[in-house]
Amino acid sequence: MVGSGNFIRAFSDMPPTMRRPMLKFLAPCLFGLFAGCQVVQQAADAVVSIGTSNSPEIIDISPWRPFSTLASEPISRHDGQVLDVAEVSETPSQLVSIGTDGTVIGWEIGTGNAYLLKRLGSQLQVAAIGHELPLVAYAADGKVFVTCAIQCQGTWVLDRLKPRVLDVAFHEHDSALLLAGADGRIYRWRFEVDRQASTPKERDKGLERYIAHQTLLSNVAGHPSGRAFFSTDWDGTLLGWLPYTADEHGGDYDRNLFGGRFFGAAGTFLPAGRAPDRGIASLAISRDGTRLAAGTEDGFVEVWEVRGFSVAARKSLHDGRVASIALSADGRRVASIGRDSQLDVSELVPDPAHRIAPTALPYRLDPVLTQTLGSGAANLLFTSSGNVIFSTKDGRIGEVDVAQGKVQSSPLPTPNPRSPGPVDTDY
Repeated sequence: MVGSGNFIRAFSDMPPTMRRPMLKFLAPCLFGLFAGCQVVQQAADAVVSIGTSNSPEIIDISPWRPFSTLASEPISRHDGQVLDVAEVSETPSQLVSIGTDGTVIGWEIGTGNAYLLKRLGSQLQVAAIGHELPLVAYAADGKVFVTCAIQCQGTWVLDRLKPRVLDVAFHEHDSALLLAGADGRIYRWRFEVDRQASTPKERDKGLERYIAHQTLLSNVAGHPSGRAFFSTDWDGTLLGWLPYTADEHGGDYDRNLFGGRFFGAAGTFLPAGRAPDRGIASLAISRDGTRLAAGTEDGFVEVWEVRGFSVAARKSLHDGRVASIALSADGRRVASIGRDSQLDVSELVPDPAHRIAPTALPYRLDPVLTQTLGSGAANLLFTSSGNVIFSTKDGRIGEVDVAQGKVQSSPLPTPNPRSPGPVDTDY
């Protein structure tokens, strides 16, 4: 066989009249060879990806169980910042939190006990907790991980995503993970589909790409039904999305024009009709999926109706950025905390001036509770009892009795008859 260097020299020495017909003849062969190399490389990459994930199928994982039935080490706080808090069961009422130190802690509100569920052994950047399944997700060391917290074994690893991950959230009943990329794109990682992929086409379907934002993303959040998700950015854009699998064919007929681009150049999204401002800093959705809450850079709290994607209420409540925001399960109350260390709990009340005054919205935000907490309080969450959970800057969990305005920090106390008491604000 003629060496490649000799062939190139011989081809370049040919007169143009001979070179053109030969190039026309060889072009299909060269293209086929190049395409074949691409297919081989993509198949090899797929095998490597599958080999790094030895998890059971997602359907084999049972829901969260009571922590008291598990042999776990008692613990009182995280050694560092708390990244996420979630109520994973109502009976018994249980919380799970995950911190930058890589610890996953389970909290029993009824007993006040806290248990170390898992040590991840990494310095985490962002993290999320599964609401239905005992899973946690996090980004560390340039990779994204989904792993069992308790009750199961296995880890899914995503190591081919190049942009830095700014936020993560579980979606579609904890079977997919939403990723806010520093490139302004949203990625939806169907980690079990990705693990089982045996071809480049199937592997592409495991990591979907959604493009619409023009600047850095700030938040992603999944709708409880699993059908939709939402995203925000620092230019004040709020978008509602339908994933590719939401169509009647489940995305089976979606095609990539070019390999390695993860999925289409456009997705199905609806922008919220809001004026640009200093950006949206925090985002939350009610457990029943009826309302969405957003906190802005300049201290405004907004509540949106998911059906119709229209603003229900808006009010300036903080001096500076709204660091965290939460909605009650039925979407009737909203809690927010700003850089001013002030916790505000408000209730949505129909505004009688709506349709009369030109600037009136369907609801107004009436104050229920205003409480000053220490700096660094974040990760607001309404529990099933209607109280508000928050995290402290030193890795503890606090609870606010909204009815009495009483604040307690971890370890959470055993519930007693509610009575007024001193407010501890040294967080």
